[in-house]
Amino acid sequence: KLSQPDAVSHIEAAHAMMKANRTAAAKAAAAQEASRSAPERADAERCCILGCTAQLLKCNGAKDAGGAVGHAESAHYICASCLSRWFAAQALLREESGLPKQTRRFCPVCQSEVRATSSEMRCDAHKYAMGLFKVAGTWAP
Repeated sequence: KLSQPDAVSHIEAAHAMMKANRTAAAKAAAAQEASRSAPERADAERCCILGCTAQLLKCNGAKDAGGAVGHAESAHYICASCLSRWFAAQALLREESGLPKQTRRFCPVCQSEVRATSSEMRCDAHKYAMGLFKVAGTWAP
């Protein structure tokens, strides 16, 4: 077995990618929050990535096993199109890095797993998209 000092393992590459993405998402969320005035925040929620106001999804952070609601210190909002682009970019990065396809999806802000609702919530499936709660008034009927 040849030794390659510059070679990076898949795990190391994944951790480096996760750290960079988490840092970038946190900076974007902080910048978005800082740029909004207090009255504006009270009137309308916005996507923490690009400031979009349509098709918003609410992430409550990390969820307990089997739980439908998370426990983040404060909820954050992401629009469906930004979240779709995030998932597509993550898939492309993993492919370009030679990493296996990701079977789970994670929030770009808090890194909590974004997953489908549990079986007891399926009657309310219309209230969810991409594993997150739809924000009322931001989705077309």
